[in-house]
Amino acid sequence: MRRRRCTFVCQVRFVLLSLVAIGMLTGSAAALAAPPWQSLIPFKRRVEADPNKTYTLTEDHGPWMILAATFTSMQAEKEARDLVLEMRSRYNVPAYMHEQVYDFTEPVEGRGVDRYGRPKKMRYVNATKFSGYAVLVGEYETFDDPQAQKTLDTIKASMPRSLNPETGKWTIQRWKVVQKLRDQMNMNDERDQRGPLGAAFITRNPLLPEEYFNAGGLDSFVIDMNKGVEHSLLDNPGKYTVQVATFGGEVTVDPNKVEKLSNSRDASDKLVVAADKAHRLTLALRRRGVEAYEFHDRFASIVTVGSFNEYEAAGPDGQPAVRKDIREIIATYSARPAGIGGQAQMGIIPKTIDGISCDATPTLVEVPRRSVGAAYARTASR
Repeated sequence: MRRRRCTFVCQVRFVLLSLVAIGMLTGSAAALAAPPWQSLIPFKRRVEADPNKTYTLTEDHGPWMILAATFTSMQAEKEARDLVLEMRSRYNVPAYMHEQVYDFTEPVEGRGVDRYGRPKKMRYVNATKFSGYAVLVGEYETFDDPQAQKTLDTIKASMPRSLNPETGKWTIQRWKVVQKLRDQMNMNDERDQRGPLGAAFITRNPLLPEEYFNAGGLDSFVIDMNKGVEHSLLDNPGKYTVQVATFGGEVTVDPNKVEKLSNSRDASDKLVVAADKAHRLTLALRRRGVEAYEFHDRFASIVTVGSFNEYEAAGPDGQPAVRKDIREIIATYSARPAGIGGQAQMGIIPKTIDGISCDATPTLVEVPRRSVGAAYARTASR
């Protein structure tokens, strides 16, 4: 009985081991059968590739893209669309097409002036207008995204069937000519291994404004300090404004002092007082019908007046000068001279509003802006 039971157990074990071995062999065969480029694809999710859809680039496809190819032939739109679908279906990357119109039929301003003092008008020798199509791979939050670099390497080494040299397309033919010249010159470097998309590179999404790539944007800590402020300077629609009051503690560029101030309870108390003064002054000015704003950072709080996209205008002599309305704001909130205790010596008395003093000399400043690119990254990570 024990022997029969042992035989049965051994048979079960043999069957299980056989199934495991078959599974391992099947897995190995599948791995060997997989195309070599498949292991290079960094995208795990399946990218949609519907032949009935046109995947057109939009602002939502990430601030950074990979420019894979450009087409300007008579069949440019179809060539771009075919490549987009193949990159999505075969290489599983989110590819999009973007149309760019090039118009060389309109006159342009040249150097110098004509006999009437007006800028010279010039025309292109070849006055033509045409559309070009680009194929871009996107959805990258930063320029140095490791996934973007990995995908770029994959694209450079790829051999898309839609660019098959047997089709006789000019795009791939040009690449084959370059490859032939390299072989004749014995150029044995890594570029020899590149395919027709070997010139691909990382670039910006052409549909996004310059603000997306503004490196001088405010950091998240300062943005949080100004969150919920009713008349925040961050909401000022203009590019320039006049800073009329400054409140705060010490200001320094010494890293050791910065760290000391940041950890100081006294510094925190000063910032609270500064923020309160700036807020009260802003409200007092608003009650008077003045376009006032407040702004708070790590070391101070400020109040500004006005919003301007330009700070210069043509003066009486035709020369550029500071705008009249800006000069009036500066004059209104500047300190006025006054005698000191009957002495011949003169001092100044700052402008006060509801008991809060303004700066002795208001100054024109640029309106700080949120970094749109950082905002995009925070939104995408949620």
